[in-house]
Amino acid sequence: NWATFVKNWGASLAGQFHFGLYALGGQENIYIKQADGKTPNVSDPVLFPLGSWQHVAFVCDGANVLLYRNGALVASTTYNGTFIPPVTPAVGIGAKLGDNGTSPDTGNPGYWDGMLDDIAIWDRGLSPTEIEAIYKAGLAGKGVLQAGDFLTSPTLSVTLSGKNVVISWPSSYTGYTLESTPALSGATWKAVSGVSGNT
Repeated sequence: NWATFVKNWGASLAGQFHFGLYALGGQENIYIKQADGKTPNVSDPVLFPLGSWQHVAFVCDGANVLLYRNGALVASTTYNGTFIPPVTPAVGIGAKLGDNGTSPDTGNPGYWDGMLDDIAIWDRGLSPTEIEAIYKAGLAGKGVLQAGDFLTSPTLSVTLSGKNVVISWPSSYTGYTLESTPALSGATWKAVSGVSGNT
């Protein structure tokens, strides 16, 4: 019941996040807790495949909670951009911890019956291309820290529109910033003003 990937969710404290399977339903699920006490959550509509390795991830990007499996977005929901601090002094991996964070919750430990590998937590929201790269690194037997080798860079499109040069890249590549510098040697790059989205 509520099988755990990774959680900061106590026995009686609705915590920072629950990431695992939803109740007895068997679907990948993420719950987060906002500063206002609400708990946005979303589940993969497909039952979680058992007996095989699956890459799972969630991202909170300031507006949306995004749920991924095997490098692909499977579900999302909105949230207000807040995320409470951790409520227990530890993160449970493969089990929900009690409120003191020292041992599994005796009432509902949410044990994961299987293997877990290469768990990582970032202090920023990863882009879809970064999630895909981490998934591809895993398929190649590489660790999460080697995922940069699997990142693909967007192909820039440069067109002339009247007197303006328009530089754009595919919208699936998020997290990129267009920068400029007056000279290449010893250059300090600065973000170009007036750039919105991927144009």
